[in-house]
Amino acid sequence: MALRMAILGLLAEREMSGYDLMREFDRGNSLIWPAPRNEVYRELRRLLEAGLIAQTALGARNRKSYAATQAGIAALRDWMGSPPDYGLSYEPMLRSVFLDLLPAAERRNRLAADRDFFAAQLAVLEAAGEEGPIPGRRPALHMVRGFYRAMLDWAEAELARTPPDAN
Repeated sequence: MALRMAILGLLAEREMSGYDLMREFDRGNSLIWPAPRNEVYRELRRLLEAGLIAQTALGARNRKSYAATQAGIAALRDWMGSPPDYGLSYEPMLRSVFLDLLPAAERRNRLAADRDFFAAQLAVLEAAGEEGPIPGRRPALHMVRGFYRAMLDWAEAELARTPPDAN
């Protein structure tokens, strides 16, 4: 559902091709919702069949552009007004549940890798400036920065609490 709404929201903002959408959902850079190419195109097809988006242009090399329909915008607004799913399905959080099962050296390695990842993501987001790489995404940018700051703080605190010789 979230990928569907992310695509619909982007197409409500402006007309985009499948290629444009893929850049938005690139796993390495996405502030929206990282997704593999096949899932994005599958969902595009479903949205088109449901009448929530329409093809607006056919360009060079059969490049199709899409935009949200009025029904799509209404569906997006309904979704925005409904209560969100606050469940966290984030693999690093699941792994944290079982960190104590690892020997100390492996636990420290896992925590150090997590810390480094969170710090790198935060650095990229902070380098993007106040508006980020895409104007109009400031609220999302602030939320994601806060998330990575919290995850970085967690990893550093866990590393500090895990002595090298603990088991």
